[in-house]
Amino acid sequence: MDRAVAGGAALSIAAFRKLGRLQAPSVTQTPFGGAVTTWSEVASVWLDLTIPRTRSGGGPAETPVTTDVREAVCRDHADAAQGQRLVVDGDRWRVVRLVRDAPKMGLMTLHLEKD
Repeated sequence: MDRAVAGGAALSIAAFRKLGRLQAPSVTQTPFGGAVTTWSEVASVWLDLTIPRTRSGGGPAETPVTTDVREAVCRDHADAAQGQRLVVDGDRWRVVRLVRDAPKMGLMTLHLEKD
């Protein structure tokens, strides 16, 4: 089954070649008043990943900040949400935006930043 992606290219479901794990945060209070965040797996998804690119930010009077960003397309999963993280090939990526039914019904696009 082919689907259209940005730029007009056609991509088949067979292009979902990377297996990633979506993880959700769980914050636990420590006995000393601090907090510990642990990550638990929500779902495993097959992905089509874009090549990572670097985005620079910061104003003229600020120290420049560079962030690695990329996008992933996969089948829609009901438990997926913004704020989770995606682990692919040992790299952790924060899900900063999730767009359902894009590029078509039944799929979702994850906008990711390097964790």
